[in-house]
Amino acid sequence: MKFTLSWLKEFLDTQADLKTISEKLTEIGLEVENVVDYSTSLKHFTVAQILETEQHPNADRLRVCKVDAGNGEVLSIVCGAPNARPNIKIPLARIGTIIPNGNFEIKKSKIRNVESNGMLCSASELNISEEGEGILELPENSIVGDEFAKYIGLDDAVVEIAITPNRGDCLGVYGIARDLAAAGLGELKIASSQAPRNNSFNSPIKISINNENGIWFFGVYIKNINNYRSPEWLKKRLESVGKKSISAAVDITNYLTITFGRPAHVYDADKLNGNLSVRLAKNGEKLTALDAKEYELTENILVIADEQKPQAIAGVIGGLDSGVTENTKNIFLEIALFTPEAVMKSGRQLMIDTDSRYRFERNVDFNSHQLTSHAVNLITEICGGQASNIEIAGNVNKSETKINFDLNLVQKRCGLEIGKEKAKEILQKLGFKIETENGTQLNLIVPSYRSDIAIKEDVVEEIVRIIGYNNIPTIYLEKPVVEIIAETEPQKIHSKIRLQLSSSGATEAVTFSFTNSKLAEKFIASRAEFIEVANPISSELDVMRPSLLVNILDIFAKNIARGKTDLEYFEIANIFKKKEAIKDPSEYQAKNIAIVQTGLNSVKSAVKEEEKFDYNTIKQKADLIIANYIDPEKLKIERNNKFNYYHPGISACYFLGNKLVAVFGELNPSLNKVFDIKQKLYAAEIFIENLPQPKAKTSTAIKALELFNFQPVER
Repeated sequence: MKFTLSWLKEFLDTQADLKTISEKLTEIGLEVENVVDYSTSLKHFTVAQILETEQHPNADRLRVCKVDAGNGEVLSIVCGAPNARPNIKIPLARIGTIIPNGNFEIKKSKIRNVESNGMLCSASELNISEEGEGILELPENSIVGDEFAKYIGLDDAVVEIAITPNRGDCLGVYGIARDLAAAGLGELKIASSQAPRNNSFNSPIKISINNENGIWFFGVYIKNINNYRSPEWLKKRLESVGKKSISAAVDITNYLTITFGRPAHVYDADKLNGNLSVRLAKNGEKLTALDAKEYELTENILVIADEQKPQAIAGVIGGLDSGVTENTKNIFLEIALFTPEAVMKSGRQLMIDTDSRYRFERNVDFNSHQLTSHAVNLITEICGGQASNIEIAGNVNKSETKINFDLNLVQKRCGLEIGKEKAKEILQKLGFKIETENGTQLNLIVPSYRSDIAIKEDVVEEIVRIIGYNNIPTIYLEKPVVEIIAETEPQKIHSKIRLQLSSSGATEAVTFSFTNSKLAEKFIASRAEFIEVANPISSELDVMRPSLLVNILDIFAKNIARGKTDLEYFEIANIFKKKEAIKDPSEYQAKNIAIVQTGLNSVKSAVKEEEKFDYNTIKQKADLIIANYIDPEKLKIERNNKFNYYHPGISACYFLGNKLVAVFGELNPSLNKVFDIKQKLYAAEIFIENLPQPKAKTSTAIKALELFNFQPVER
C-alpha cells in the first residue's frame, strides 16, 4: 500500500515529521517497507527545454538535442526518445547526477562519436512510474533551471507499508490516518457523508442481483459529462503512487480505491445493452477485459452482465467493450460489494491481479456504499454532467458485531495495566461504539470495516498495539527447578554404540519415521504390514518405515548422484509394522540398529593399500555392536533365508537360541535398480530387543546423611 505524506495529511491533522510517522506506523502493526522522499532523491534533476534537435550522423534512432539548462547554459545531449522535439520542457540530469533506476552516475561521454553532456530522463529512469517510453514532458509553466519534482507533484515523500490479510481497512489512506490518530499522532479529519448533488431523474439502466455472492449494488447514471484529462491535483496524486492517469472518470474511481479502500467502476452507458445484473457466467461466455486480453468464462465466475453478455468480472476487472474513453458522454457508476470468496475464485482461475481484487479479497467495508454520493459529486464536479437518483439492489442491512468486553482482560492477557478512560479513548478513535458500560464491562459495537474482530482477545490486541508492544512490561519468569534424569542402562549402551561407530568412521543418520511406500515394499513380506499415515506431509512419505534401511538407502542415492561414493551411515531408531499382520509381536514397534556401507573403506596411502567395504567389514561392525550386549561367539550363525532383500549367497543371520538378533551381508542387487545405485551395498540390522538387556547396577554410593530435627543433648 503506497501513499504520500500530503495525501495522508489530507485526513490527519498532525505536525509529526516523516520519520516519526514511519516509526509509529511500524509500532502499530502497519510495517513500513519503504520510504521514498522524492524531494531528496530528485533534488539534483532540473527543468530544461529542448531548443532544437537534429538527426544523429551515425545512428538512425538517436537525435542530438540542443538543451537550455538555465542561466544561459546550452548543452548538447544525445537522446533516443521518440518524443524528443523542440520547445518541450523535460527533466535534465547533469554530469555527476545519480540516476535512481540503476543507481549509475551520468558522465560526459561520446555516443557514436558525438559528445553528450547529460541525460534527458523518462519517468521509469527516475523511478516514479513504470512508463518508460519517451522522456517525461513537464508542464509548459515549468521554469527552466528549477528543481523539476515540484512541477509533477513529487516534492513529497512516498511511504509504502505492508498490510496483513486481516487489515483490509488500511488499504485506504483514510484507514491509515484513523489508526495514527488513535495512536495519538494527530486528529482524524472525519470524511463526512455527502448527499449527491443535482440528481433529478431516474436511471434508464436498472440493476439486479441474481446470485448470493453479490451482496449489494449501488448504481448511478450520469449524463452529459466531459471525460477529458484529470485536473493536475488528481493526476499528480495517482502518479505519485505509481498509477497512470487514464481519464477523469476512471481516475476518480482509482482515487476512491486508494483513498478509502473502496473499489468502483464506470461503464460507458451508451455501450451497454439494457439493464445490468450480477450473475454467474455461462460456460463458454467470453470477455475482453480492460487489459486487452480475452478470457473464457465458466459457470463458477461471478460477472456483471447486461442483457446480452458479461461486461465485467465482479470485483476483479471491467470489460473493454464498455470501457470509458475521452469521447464518452454518458456513464454508469458501479459501487458494489461481493463476497471475498467469489472474487478470489475468479481472480485465481483467470490469473488476474488488480487493486480491486486485492481489496475485495481482504474484505471491503460493508457500509462503504455511503461513498456513492462522494463519488458522484467528484465526477459531476470534475467532469460536469447530471446524475440520476441512486439505483440500489441487494441487502444493505447487516447485523452489527457486538462484544461484551472486560477491561481487566488487557492486564490478564498482556500484563499491561491501562486506565478505563484511556482504553475507551483508543477504542472510540478506532471506530468502536460503546453501547453500554458497567464498571470495567463495556458492551462494544465493532465498526463495519473491521470484519477481523470477532472475540474479546481481538479487542485486547487493538488496545495493546495502539499503546505499543514495546510498552508491555518485562516480567521474568521464576527459574524452574529442573530435575536431572539419569540415562537408563539401554540409553547408556546406545550412547556407547554411537561413540564406537562414529569413532570407527561411520556417520549417524536421523531420518523421518515416515517413508515412501513404493520403496518400502521391497523390505516387507506383504503390504498388509504397512502402517499408513492418515494425513501425510508429502505423498512420498505415506507410510511408517518398516525398516531403517529404506531412508538410509535413499540418502545414499542422493549422495552418490552428487559424486560422494564412499559412504558409511548408521541409525538407531524404531521401525513400525502393523501388529495384526506380523507373526513376531516384537517387530510391531521395535528399536533397531542399522548400518549401511558402500564404496571404499580406506583409500590407498603410503602405509596401506586401498580397501573396499565387503562382507567382512559389515560383519565386523555387527559384531562391534552386539558385543555391547553379548559375546558374538555365543551366537549361532546361519545362512540368511529370511530376508530376500539381502543377497542370498553373501548374507547371514545371528541367532540367540531361536531368537533372530541380526542379519548382515551384501544387499540384493535388485535394490540397486530401485535406488539407482550402481555400486555394491552392504548392510547390517541388529534387532536389539532380542538381545539380553542390561540390568540396572546396584549403587554403592553412600547415601546423604539426614539431619535430625532436634538439638543434641549430652549428659
